Amino acid sequence: MRTPPPDRSLPDSASFLATLLVRFGEFSSAALDPERGTLRLVLFLPQALSPAVYRAFRRRVLDALAVLHDLERRPAPRVWIRQTRTRHFTRIEVVRELADLMYEELGLVAHLAREMLPLEGPREDWSEEERVRQEERLREQLEALRERGNLRPLVGLREEDHVFIYATGVGRQTAVD
Repeated sequence: MRTPPPDRSLPDSASFLATLLVRFGEFSSAALDPERGTLRLVLFLPQALSPAVYRAFRRRVLDALAVLHDLERRPAPRVWIRQTRTRHFTRIEVVRELADLMYEELGLVAHLAREMLPLEGPREDWSEEERVRQEERLREQLEALRERGNLRPLVGLREEDHVFIYATGVGRQTAVD
């Protein structure tokens, strides 16, 4: 009798990040912070973004998320949006608490980024069937993260056609805020 192969499936949190980055090519990276219970989405632009464009993007994201939560009869979400800008690049972070994060928010932020920001990189052309399958998978994984609470401190990075998932904070002490 042969022994079954080892379970090579990804932990829930790693699988969620991998699926998220595969489905939404707009995000250059995403990170789970179990200590704070947050998801950080990163948009990377290989150019300096004008302050006016950043402010407009930030305002539209905040307004759209507030409307989405209002339509669902939920309290306004806590959202942190910040940027790092140099002469050569802009990095925008959108941070959300996982406790009340909805799948629709991910698509909304990605859509607004595509619409308002000069993103580079491949645009994903998904068939309707594949898009629906990935949406269902992300919804299930997001719910599983909340139910099981088995978050691991992970960061997912997009490198051209590849997605890499790394454990963070392993073996190091963190400072108290």
